[in-house]
Amino acid sequence: VLANRYEIVNKLGSGNFGTVFMCKDSYGDKEDKVVKEIYVGELQPDETVDANHEARLLSRLKHPNIVKYFDSFIDETLEYFCIVTEYCEGGDLDSKIIETKKKGRYIEEVTVLDWFVQLVLAVRYLHSQRVLHRDLKSRNIFLRKNKIKIGDFGISRILMSTVDYASTFTGTPYYMSPEVLKHEGYNSKSDIWSIGCILYEMCALEHAFDGQGLMAVMYKIVEGKPPDLPKRYSKDLNEVFKGMIIKNPDERPCATKVTQMPYVAKHMAVSQVFLNFYTRNLVQYVIHYKLNYTLYFSSEKARMSDYEDASQKSLTPAEKAKIRKLRKAEEERNRLSQLAKENYLENQERKSDIRS
Repeated sequence: VLANRYEIVNKLGSGNFGTVFMCKDSYGDKEDKVVKEIYVGELQPDETVDANHEARLLSRLKHPNIVKYFDSFIDETLEYFCIVTEYCEGGDLDSKIIETKKKGRYIEEVTVLDWFVQLVLAVRYLHSQRVLHRDLKSRNIFLRKNKIKIGDFGISRILMSTVDYASTFTGTPYYMSPEVLKHEGYNSKSDIWSIGCILYEMCALEHAFDGQGLMAVMYKIVEGKPPDLPKRYSKDLNEVFKGMIIKNPDERPCATKVTQMPYVAKHMAVSQVFLNFYTRNLVQYVIHYKLNYTLYFSSEKARMSDYEDASQKSLTPAEKAKIRKLRKAEEERNRLSQLAKENYLENQERKSDIRS
């Protein structure tokens, strides 16, 4: 148990910077959460800045397509810095792509577009907060209820003052932009290049720029001709991809410009119509369900109360079964009501983000 609150359930994975566990939160909603445990025991104080920075950064980022932050602390041994975030039951996008490829399948274009738009909107929000992710890749993108969530801000960097570049050379080679590989600095357009590489990966189920060894990969990124998306995907989507991996960052679109590309804007408009329809019908369903529940169960709950008031008397098996049935029905009503509320609030957030 960490911080007298988080009970470790099982290990989810590990990386260069830490180990990730699923845990149970004994406080609040008691939902499954994730603890990222970062070893700092042998580091100098100034070397723990990345971990503290990640926690501070996550705590102020509020977006439906960014992993939600809950808590951070140093454990009792003073050796581990822990960050608590929401649990994404769908795993990471990299695992999803590998699984799809192993099954000999592909990701439908409408799904690719949905995830792509969510990713772009999340990055647009980051950039509006003067934040660069700097390590966007499929392993750092998670799925929760089939929606994209960007995570792992361990090497993100806040843009300071009016300076739009961060010179630190870090990240994953497959997703690095030409200007980063040439040590020309990293800016918001470099994140856009990475999203383009992720778009290709969702379609082709392999890296956009690959080769035998690091130098071969770097050469293809800097000098090579970008590949086309597989033929099963539309020319419109291929044009979106090509527009995001223009080698000159000055000619590469920003996140806002990506959302204004005709094919992307059209998909977002259709999504907006669907969300409006879904939200309106969801509200009507909740009102209808609650009204019928109230009318039907008001008398049934009174009868159940009568049964329970007679607890000193012996109840027949049929009466006991009736009480159990009513209790289960009320639990299901509460569950559906909470689910409807969560979906409504999430869709309102997405509508607001699409409109902006």
